[in-house]
Amino acid sequence: MDNQVSQKLIQAIYSELVKQPQLSLCSISESVELPEQEVLSFLQVLIGKGLNIRLKDNNVYSSFQAINDRKISAFLDNHPEIYKKLNYQFEVGSTHELINKPNTLGLTEFQNKGYGRRNKVWLSPMA
Repeated sequence: MDNQVSQKLIQAIYSELVKQPQLSLCSISESVELPEQEVLSFLQVLIGKGLNIRLKDNNVYSSFQAINDRKISAFLDNHPEIYKKLNYQFEVGSTHELINKPNTLGLTEFQNKGYGRRNKVWLSPMA
């Protein structure tokens, strides 16, 4: 499975967990059309990214919130003196990919490369 497909599946599983904090492994498997073993491996990836996800008796429990980019964009539209544009991506290598223009606010759920993740404090919905 190529990396782009894997990222889309991780995002789909993540979205399911955001919608409902308690799901059966079977229901996630059906929703993303993957065998339960593959769902488990993708859940381990999300756990490795720092998400609070627990597995017990074929149930998946999560407690986190996703970034609401629509709500933030609506706020920014009413406050152009702060930022003019919101650039949201589910996952990025470096946050510099998000803020390549002046007056741009970059938001991401996960950062997987770059200096910002190494011994530096930065805002995160999971902090």
